[in-house]
Amino acid sequence: MIALSRDLHRALEKTVRKARAIAEVGAVEALESLVVGRREPWESMTPGGRALRNRLRVHGRQLGDRRDLRSGVQETSHLVQECAYERWHRMLFARFLAEAGLLIEPETGVAVTLDEVKELARDRNGNRLTLGVCTVDAALIALHRSRHLSATLNGAAIAPGVLDQNRIAKAAFRVERAVLSVRDRIALCKLLQAADGSCKSGEEEERAGIFLERLAELAGSAGGAPPLPAPPGTADVENVHRLAENERLEAIRGKIDEWEGRIREWRTAAQVIAARLPVWRLVER
Repeated sequence: MIALSRDLHRALEKTVRKARAIAEVGAVEALESLVVGRREPWESMTPGGRALRNRLRVHGRQLGDRRDLRSGVQETSHLVQECAYERWHRMLFARFLAEAGLLIEPETGVAVTLDEVKELARDRNGNRLTLGVCTVDAALIALHRSRHLSATLNGAAIAPGVLDQNRIAKAAFRVERAVLSVRDRIALCKLLQAADGSCKSGEEEERAGIFLERLAELAGSAGGAPPLPAPPGTADVENVHRLAENERLEAIRGKIDEWEGRIREWRTAAQVIAARLPVWRLVER
């Protein structure tokens, strides 16, 4: 992963803090419009607005906001902080989803940009949009694409970038504890190519199982029954084979140097055996 320069890091930090301040101002205005801190609601408030106001007051007290028992006035500082954090976090995540092409408009299932979100908001007279940032589906797609989640459909793995909303309901998900960097995946591809001869970017999960099978076969070809030397042990290869998805790749990554050496040794041994075995068989006759 490429690190940000100091200037860009400072600019990012400044922008994130500014977004949090804007979110706090918006939270204060929203709570004031609902008179959450006052004793009584506006007479013109609808039943739904009154119910929302009451729920916010209860939640504020749960967070630590105090209510004056005589006047009925209630603090809102804790509630403001929580509302601001929720909105700030959603803004950041919305930006992430938009940059990844994963900000989904739920009625059409189409990815939209932030500019298109503004246009949709104007077309709908400012009504709140329930976009992908507010849905679990968009989060699952983003986490799967970044390989923090693995997914299977009918027992078959779903490749990163292929998961969509139509598959989510039927897919099974698993949290990946090991997340590999781009450099790790490049090194893995190089190792997989060394044994199997084929691996492209994004195929690491698919090719890993084939690589381990090929590695076990290569070990078998490096030994055998007398007069051949005993085949090399492959217990560690079998143990790695039992792991799933990213954990398997992480285990292989940790053995790159060791297994590169083994591949060379076993290939050399297999070549020597192939050259000498006919002579041995001739002598045995």
